[in-house]
Amino acid sequence: MPVESFSSSDREFLRFTFSSKDWVDVYELHVEYQLSPGQIIDIVERLRGEGLLEFEGTKARLTAPGREWVLKQRNIVFKSAANEFRAELDESVVLKPTVEIGEPYLPDLPEVDREFFEALALSRVG
Repeated sequence: MPVESFSSSDREFLRFTFSSKDWVDVYELHVEYQLSPGQIIDIVERLRGEGLLEFEGTKARLTAPGREWVLKQRNIVFKSAANEFRAELDESVVLKPTVEIGEPYLPDLPEVDREFFEALALSRVG
């Protein structure tokens, strides 16, 4: 099974089923991660086809070979999708906050461009 092309929903499904050695209800996966029934069925069919998953009704569990396979692929399965495209930040170019935490943001009204103000006001009225 080509793990390089795994989607984040594939990884969520595998993490969810790996979290228990017993049966898990995939409806909970749908509720928690908002995966569509179509996404879940696609993942189930692919994993069942490889002999990695058992599925009955709305219950699923990894087979023993499935659990071993997940462990072998753990660098891909358990990596955080949030960090996939994150680049290193250059701290020198990061803007520092100009408003203290808890203070409301108030724009410097004299600095608001007249054309911008008019365009904004007219777009809301008309």
